[in-house]
Amino acid sequence: MRAFFKRHPEIRERIGQPLGRERAIVTKDALGEWFQQMKHYLDTIDPTLLTSPDRIFNADESGFNICPKTKKIISMTGAKHVYSVTSGKRQQVTMLACSSAMGQYLPPLLIFPYTRDPRFNALEGFEEAFFQKTPNGWITEVVFLSFLRDIFIPKLGEKRPVVLFVDGHSSHHSLAICTLCNENGVILYCLKAHASHLIQPLDQAFFGAIKLAWSEAVRKFQYQTGESVTMCTFARTLKKAWDTTARPELAYKGFVKQAEAKLQFLQRCSSHSPYLSIFWHHCSSRMYPNNLNLCSFCFTSSQIQVPWARTKNSHSLSILQHF
Repeated sequence: MRAFFKRHPEIRERIGQPLGRERAIVTKDALGEWFQQMKHYLDTIDPTLLTSPDRIFNADESGFNICPKTKKIISMTGAKHVYSVTSGKRQQVTMLACSSAMGQYLPPLLIFPYTRDPRFNALEGFEEAFFQKTPNGWITEVVFLSFLRDIFIPKLGEKRPVVLFVDGHSSHHSLAICTLCNENGVILYCLKAHASHLIQPLDQAFFGAIKLAWSEAVRKFQYQTGESVTMCTFARTLKKAWDTTARPELAYKGFVKQAEAKLQFLQRCSSHSPYLSIFWHHCSSRMYPNNLNLCSFCFTSSQIQVPWARTKNSHSLSILQHF
């Protein structure tokens, strides 16, 4: 094997991420049809919506174990048992995050596994976050409704409508949720089933980065205090991970990767196709917000420049609609 990899330096052996069969069989045609239907539907409501990144949002949730997987440590050679002190509790807190294509983050919603309000301040050290509770710490319809009513809608500007992309979890859809969205100019649009790992912006960059930052924050907390993270200290520890990862460029990077998924699945589009064509100019390397000279989302003749994008090299991104 070593000689084989030496002859083929472009490949390497890696541990594969688990991927369900229903996700592995997503086809180009199915995903392409979803993109086409999504754009057609949004254009019928407001043709300028997709040219306004400050009106395009994505919300998603992920669980954070208070006892994350331990990393390698130094031990004596020949030691049979090597231990790493943890809290010993397999509890987790769910965080519901939301960001826009412009790079704006909304305060996160933390869902604790409680049936009653705790006697301590669960948000100590992370006061800008919001608190919710469920028996198992998972999101429910009631919790998502409170997120829309208390966090998402009050933080929106005057420009309406806005579109909020969510996955197909049952907690994201109910009569009360749909009614609230309709009354406040929010288009709740569901991502393609079993394809959120490809087109969910927050999954593409943000959650991967904050999970790594969370593990590092837990390690530092244990090193500095000699104690394990508990529900009492969860929020202040998560705050450190949030501050290091909730950056505009990470939010934008997720939407860029969503555009890359469109390119991969719609690469056979012609100039007469109603599909969305995506192409790059002078892209000799992978594009990130830090090396964008011009970051423009262009549908027909409209252009919107992302104000925080740094200027470096001569990379640009254009998304054009062909008829």
